[in-house]
This record gives sequence, structure tokens and C-alpha cells, in this order.
Amino acid sequence: MSGGGGNEPIPTLGGEAEGEARARDAVTTAPRRLEVGRVGEVVPRSDGVPKTTGRFAYASDLWAAGMLWGHTVRSPHAHARVVGIDIAEALAMPGVHAVLTHDDVPGQKLYGLEFPDQPVLAIDRVRYYGEPVAVVAADHPEQARRAAERIVVEYEALEPVADPERATESEPLHPDRPTANQGYKDDPRPNVVRTMLISHGDPEAAGDVSVAGRP
Repeated sequence: MSGGGGNEPIPTLGGEAEGEARARDAVTTAPRRLEVGRVGEVVPRSDGVPKTTGRFAYASDLWAAGMLWGHTVRSPHAHARVVGIDIAEALAMPGVHAVLTHDDVPGQKLYGLEFPDQPVLAIDRVRYYGEPVAVVAADHPEQARRAAERIVVEYEALEPVADPERATESEPLHPDRPTANQGYKDDPRPNVVRTMLISHGDPEAAGDVSVAGRP
């Protein structure tokens, strides 16, 4: 991966006192009256005015003494095997406090809304463009960005599974099948999240008109 000029001096932030005051002002909200809405009424959003006037504190506006800035290294491939990750050069750069990969994720390395099928950081392969692979924590956002550019990730590109018609005949994206045994009909085909059978009335009854086809 190309370097990002990591040996250049990092400019310091100017007007830190002013920035702290602005951040404190952004997160300070005056007490507001409870708004009770009923069906059919339009209740003003409590965050509408501060967002419109630019006084709302987004995550990038928040600031705390001694905090670190992060930068995420993401996959440039839609589907690839992660052969190796070299973080040595990034760790040695000024201002860098930590570089995290899946090896640094304690306990359960997977999460998900319904099924734990999404790695916190890519483990053995990436399954979509932009999947997080590593995270850098540094004193300054520019230091974090430059260190992220020095992380070398070796990929072995794989064919993406992009056609639903061919997906059930392709290699499984999740060989461990984290969505199996979740109370749905078992489906041995690869890359099937769930199979549900829904029947209403008499499925054997014939109608006056029968239409069959594929979209």
C-alpha cells in the first residue's frame, strides 16, 4: 500500500481553547417542556432547531481531554481471503497508541441483529466492499489516517457472490452456517439465510385460473 507521508511533521490543532468552548456549548441544552403528541398531531422534534442552526453536537463535534482519534482500514474487495495483516510500521509511527485487528477482539468476535454472522473486524475473509479490517487509534486524526495507510493487508481475491440464482450453487460465504438451527426449515443449500413454508387454505385445490412463472 502506498505511504501517506508519515515522516512529515503533524500540524497541531489551533485554537484548542476555543474548540473546547464550542464543544461544551454544542452539548449544552436548555431545559425543555415535555411535548405530548396525539394521533394526528404534528409534534416538533426536540433536535430540529439545534440541527437547523448548527448547534447540535454530532459524534465528530464531541471532544474530551486526552481522547484519541480513530481511523478504520476497510476492504477494497467485495470478496477476498485475508492472507496476512502487517501493522508493524503503523504501530511505530508518532502519536499512534494502538492498532487493532480481529486478534484484539475479546470474547465473541461476531455480532448481528438476528444472527451473530458479522465479524467486528474481518477474520479470515472479507465479504463486502468496505468491510472493516483494522482500526488505528492516535492523538490526531491525521496521524491515525497516515498510520492506516501504512497497514499492509494481503488479500487473495475471490469471486463475489452477486447472483441470487447462482448463490445456492456457489461456495458458502459462511461455512459455519450461523443462521442454521434457528427454528426455520432446514435448507442444506449454501448461502440460504432461512427457508419458510407458508400455506393458506387447501394447497391441493385447483383454481379456475392457474399462473406459473419466474420474474
